[in-house]
Amino acid sequence: MTTPQSSPFARWRGLLATLAIVLTCLSAASYASVRYLLWPRLDDWRPQITALLESRIGQPVSIGALQPGWQGFVPTVSIEDLSLRSAAGELHLSLAQAHASLDLRSLLRGAPRFSQLRLERPVVVVERLPGKRIMVAGRILDDSNVVVQAAIAWLLVQDGLTVHDLSVRFVDQTGALASRQLEGVDLELRNRGLHHQVLASLERPAVGLEGLRAVLDFRRPDHGPAGDWRRWQGDAYLALTGLALKSFDASAVALNGDLPKAIASANGLIDQLAWAGFDKGALTEASAKLQASRLALDLGASRLALQSLNAEASLLPRADGGYQLRLSQFSAGDKQGFSIATSGDAEITL
Repeated sequence: MTTPQSSPFARWRGLLATLAIVLTCLSAASYASVRYLLWPRLDDWRPQITALLESRIGQPVSIGALQPGWQGFVPTVSIEDLSLRSAAGELHLSLAQAHASLDLRSLLRGAPRFSQLRLERPVVVVERLPGKRIMVAGRILDDSNVVVQAAIAWLLVQDGLTVHDLSVRFVDQTGALASRQLEGVDLELRNRGLHHQVLASLERPAVGLEGLRAVLDFRRPDHGPAGDWRRWQGDAYLALTGLALKSFDASAVALNGDLPKAIASANGLIDQLAWAGFDKGALTEASAKLQASRLALDLGASRLALQSLNAEASLLPRADGGYQLRLSQFSAGDKQGFSIATSGDAEITL
């Protein structure tokens, strides 16, 4: 009696079935090793992780604790008491807690990223330096800062970011302005491929500012560095309520400027809506609406006091490189009942 030979198709089918079983067993063993042996010991590697971060960003880093966990089959990690400081020990950035969920698909691509990233109560130090330079979290903002561009690019490829109760501390190293701190800001970053949105809001009134809403909506090209803002195209929106001009110096730190030389001091409350379009780092169009009450400007030799002021204006770039300011509405009045208003458009070349 002879045994019939198996067909080539049957042999290949058996080989593939065996290979599938082996790969399944290896995957299960790898997953079990990561879940039950490696990931729970993440905090044991905190010194090595801290040293790696310090070598990457060039600043002293401190991490209080790393708490690994799982959401179903997704690994998570909570980071507590993270801080970045200068070599002299001055605080540049602190973070009470961060919670992150890893994207398993990104691990297969060799570029780990987070499917969820939430930061709780961060404090960011913004410093005004001599020479009209601005430093944020220990990094000077300029077009050649590779670390800053790399950080922006990394944020733009995450699924998203939520920041709760952000505090921004303004420090003027030139000594011209007093230090201030803005607290209670919430941020959200939404990434959808090449389309990005940044939303900011002030969740509780601050000194000199009752409310803030801001939106940055932009697209970036599919080639070139993702963190190069000079290649972005989009719109920016800003709404301010209850802005007290007497605290203008805090805003001047962020804008790296001062009050105009003709104005010695300013008082009053301002509500403002503003929109701007931009393309490749250049302004394409802008418009603003402004309402002011109890406005008082000290002009040195004289004083301008207004009970109310309303204005609407737009700004357009000119072909010769300047800008055209178009004032479409303007009205103002003082306590004595004197008022002035314009009709039609008035244009000013800047």
